[in-house]
Amino acid sequence: MPASVQVVLIVIGVANVVLLVATAVAVLVLKSEVARAIGAVRSILPKMGETVDQVNAALPKVSAAVEQMKSVGQAASEAVQKAGKVVEHVGTRAEAIADTSERVVKDLSHRVEVTSRVVQEGIVTPVVEVAGAISAVRRALAVLGARGQGKEKKDGSQ
Repeated sequence: MPASVQVVLIVIGVANVVLLVATAVAVLVLKSEVARAIGAVRSILPKMGETVDQVNAALPKVSAAVEQMKSVGQAASEAVQKAGKVVEHVGTRAEAIADTSERVVKDLSHRVEVTSRVVQEGIVTPVVEVAGAISAVRRALAVLGARGQGKEKKDGSQ
């Protein structure tokens, strides 16, 4: 066997030994890390058990609270639906009242217009005419009275 083959075989053997030693060291380091992790988990386990017990103890209270919230939510939903119906009814009634009010205002304004026309034609115009006639009669009487006094002065002074 040539020397170069022997050297290669020795290098391969040494590489295998180094690889074996590195693997052994890695296994030992891994074993140490796993042991440390197991120790940490063992120290946490009692706390986790207590936490699980606390969660289990609180679970019925939480479930009861959730049920209460469901019933409150359902009651609120029903109240909102009833309020919606009331608002719809009030809106319909308000619209009807507005329509009725509009008709009443139109009728009333028409009646006021007709009444003012009747008052104008039946009362104001005749009153103005009568006032004018009274004024004319007064004036005529005043003129006649003044004329009559003027004649008396003429007759009395002669």
